Amino acid sequence: MIDLKIPDSSPVERLSRNHYYRGLYPAPTAFTNTFNPKTYLNQVNKGGTNRRPLLIDLHFPPYYGNALLRNNHRNPKKAHHDALLRQYVDYLIREIRLLRDFCQQAPKIEQITIDGGMQMLLDRHQFERLVQTLEQNFRLDQKTVFSATLNPRFSRNTLISIYQEIGINEIAIDARNLNTHDLLHPDDEHTAIRHEIMTLNAIHAAQRAGFTSIRITLGITKPFENKLDAALEKIVTTHPNRIDLRYFGEPAIKNAAEDQIHVRLHAARLLSNAGYIHIGLNSFAHHDDPLVKAQQQGRLHYGIQGYSIFPDSDVLALGVSAIGKMGAILLQKHQNLACYYAELDQNQFPAMRGLELSLDDLLRRSVIYALISHGIISFESAETFFSIDFRRYFATELTALRTHESTGLLNINDEEIAVTTKGRFFIDSICRIFDRYLN
Repeated sequence: MIDLKIPDSSPVERLSRNHYYRGLYPAPTAFTNTFNPKTYLNQVNKGGTNRRPLLIDLHFPPYYGNALLRNNHRNPKKAHHDALLRQYVDYLIREIRLLRDFCQQAPKIEQITIDGGMQMLLDRHQFERLVQTLEQNFRLDQKTVFSATLNPRFSRNTLISIYQEIGINEIAIDARNLNTHDLLHPDDEHTAIRHEIMTLNAIHAAQRAGFTSIRITLGITKPFENKLDAALEKIVTTHPNRIDLRYFGEPAIKNAAEDQIHVRLHAARLLSNAGYIHIGLNSFAHHDDPLVKAQQQGRLHYGIQGYSIFPDSDVLALGVSAIGKMGAILLQKHQNLACYYAELDQNQFPAMRGLELSLDDLLRRSVIYALISHGIISFESAETFFSIDFRRYFATELTALRTHESTGLLNINDEEIAVTTKGRFFIDSICRIFDRYLN
């Protein structure tokens, strides 16, 4: 039986602020405004680096706060709302074509994601325009994995039907923005029940439509185990392929952090009993999910889109605030709609900031991703690839890791760092030690 007792030492205080949910190292806060986007575009022109798989991320503004309306300072009437959405789609199509102009030939795309939030308000015609533009400018085939986010409040049959018709084959149901803390610690019982019903209805609707890959992201803000039991038990009865738990809020005192760890481990027990395997970073996959097999065979990858069975992909990011990656180059688009539109009006690539990773960045990213994906880092493999003496290069980090070792989260010997089963629940705390920008 796995010992999942709470560590009684310093890692506890740092657990809630997870820095690696988006699979991005370094974080955008390390990007510079002086970055020249031509560096990124030159790699796009060459067809990526080392023939990595290519992923397209179509990013929309988030729904909460009516982002399009807020950025345009207009009256939020529905007709005007629809006009703003059409405008955004027009500019997104313009950016797709602009990016294609930088490519010597149409790139082959292995994955497409649509996320952000506002895309769920598009109509059938707008979705079709986007997909047709992608097909005209990039090489897609039946093996292309096409995923989209679905918020339970928008799980109307027409939207799921549209997703089906345009070729989406994976759905991520995002319950983070449903005030899910009300579901786990309800001040208004009626609101909690309504949110719970919407989430379950969204799962059932996606299953009836024939989607075979369904991922649930559930936000948790308050550690009340009795509420968590009820929520998770109802979700697992629908048998989604993956369940991601996201914990929000920084505990002010150690006791609060310990309460949160209790919830993490308690949730892990519940999901384990229901046939789910902990992949890492509070992400669970059903025992027959491809992620589980990939992890068992050492083929699991972690990157800008989180856990994946695909090797490390280059990302062509399209849309406001989207983040792209081409090998050692990271880039973020303008977060302000006005700036994003103005750049495209001038036929310019709408880049706001970016970073060309140093050798140290690449080394640390490799170590962090290896620990997150496999729970182990071999000193010899890092030394062979980066020509370093691992123990000397990371002497400070290895010393800091001794605290985690003493609490049973990992083991260190002359050859490797190996994270224990218990340690995988606290991998974020372990990886932070290797993050030069945080330290």
